[in-house]
Amino acid sequence: MPIRSHTTPRAYLQRFATPAKRGEGKLWVYERGKPRRQGTPKSEGAERGFLLAKLQNGTFDDRPAEEWAQQIEDRALETLIHAQNPCFVWTDNNRKRMAEYWALLFVRANAAFRFHRATWEKHFAELQDKILSDATLRRQLARRYSFLSGRNVTEEEIVDVCGRVIPNLRTEAEMRSHYVQRLQHRTAMFSSLLLEKQWQIWVPPDTCEFVTCDSPVMTLRFDQWGRYYVGDGFGRDGVVVLLPLSPKACLFGGLGGYPTRTVTDDDVWEVNKVLVSSCSRFTYSKNTDDRIDALVQERAGSIRYGVDAFRGPEVEALQLLL
Repeated sequence: MPIRSHTTPRAYLQRFATPAKRGEGKLWVYERGKPRRQGTPKSEGAERGFLLAKLQNGTFDDRPAEEWAQQIEDRALETLIHAQNPCFVWTDNNRKRMAEYWALLFVRANAAFRFHRATWEKHFAELQDKILSDATLRRQLARRYSFLSGRNVTEEEIVDVCGRVIPNLRTEAEMRSHYVQRLQHRTAMFSSLLLEKQWQIWVPPDTCEFVTCDSPVMTLRFDQWGRYYVGDGFGRDGVVVLLPLSPKACLFGGLGGYPTRTVTDDDVWEVNKVLVSSCSRFTYSKNTDDRIDALVQERAGSIRYGVDAFRGPEVEALQLLL
């Protein structure tokens, strides 16, 4: 039976929960079109079978991916908890662990999976249409697979096989498996980009707090007039990557200066606007907040992966066949 996996790690959500004498604390949960409510780190940010992937024997199992992700979370937990302490010292080791965790939060978000699925749905559909309509492509594929198989493969066989294989690749189970199988590569790639940046922690004044959401990693790019743009790729020049660590700390990659910076209420509000706008569905806060609730109702989910952010280059699905 598929495991109930946290798309937003439980220990991460615990950082935004009020302490409890017994059991887990509670945090406030906001969703567009619904009243705010309280939840727990255990009950929120989880989905059964989210990390389900196909094994070499053809069966589906989510335990290998879950165990791999849990190891990253465990290695970074101490850094996650203590990084906001003014006395905390960044070392090569804890930076590496935190970068890996930071990247995992980005690629493991539900929004990242939906982006992956939508992208490949589009390309598989285009590929199938192209094979059916392009005789030159069918001849190229027939020659290619005749060479690979050592026998004559006809255009009719190409059409028949693609008519069976491509719809199967577009199923939910195959799309999710395709996504999960690439998590380790993507985590390593984004982690290396984060390690190339200078890091800075923003500390809010006592009058306000950072929130977080189910897509807690977002990018900003500032222009010469102080305006910012959201959703550029990690590797673009001048891009800043943010991750709230707790209500009282937000980690930035790409900002120079002192390791810690105390910011204004306005700065915190702008960060919270970005987080609420980029959430997939849920926003979380430690304390109930009318302004955050109003912001969620107005603009939650208005920044979407692959549409308004992280569009990146097009994927050429034909490379899978040629």
